[in-house]
Amino acid sequence: TKNTLSLSNNDPFNEFCVDYFIIFARGSGESLHTNIDHQAFQRAITDVFKKLPNLSYRYYQLGESTNFGDPYPAIGIEDPKIISGAILSGGKAYEFGQSVKAGINELVKLYRNITKSCPNTHFILSGYSQGAMVMTYAIRHLNPEKILYLANFGDPKLYLPEGRGIPDACQNLHFSPYRQNVPDCYVEHGVLGGLNPYIYKKYQNKVGVWCNVADFICGSTFDPLGLSDPTQNPENNLFARIFNGHV
Repeated sequence: TKNTLSLSNNDPFNEFCVDYFIIFARGSGESLHTNIDHQAFQRAITDVFKKLPNLSYRYYQLGESTNFGDPYPAIGIEDPKIISGAILSGGKAYEFGQSVKAGINELVKLYRNITKSCPNTHFILSGYSQGAMVMTYAIRHLNPEKILYLANFGDPKLYLPEGRGIPDACQNLHFSPYRQNVPDCYVEHGVLGGLNPYIYKKYQNKVGVWCNVADFICGSTFDPLGLSDPTQNPENNLFARIFNGHV
């Protein structure tokens, strides 16, 4: 039995309801459909639901439809003007901030349309990099009872208070309930400043975050030499060495 259904501009989503609606938000500059993060997450979701043939689901990538306002563009940060504006405003303004807001608006409109037509549908959410930032803000507008889980990877607004000062995290103490895999105990906040509180209490046990070693975007160690690169590929260029933790 095929339990997955697609969503496109020509596919009225409210013609039928599913048990779970999965939404993924890609990172800065990533293209729709071909980006590796979406592909990996979609494969993982597919594998899960193969074991749950009695449950139906739909998978949607933010930005793939115009049905819910301006599609999330996941603007790239190669232009120094864009990245400097993002850093100066903590990701809240200029072109980068507008991209994040578009993603938030699209998700909230999609969520409201689905919950209105399909009150028994629940949501599984995930975001990578800029997309994780979109999800972090957007979830605040959603009913926690409708959310099964939000998985965030490499969030530039990550905040882990146990990484502050002489970190409690280095003593395995006072971990944030949403901390899933953040091996660097010195992580306190992401490159765009920590969102405090990162999640409201009503979303506890519904949010998990991942921040790789040497992923300076979500706040781990900056490693331009690529010493923590698990591939240890000598052919990696400087850009690959700097961003290896994030990608």
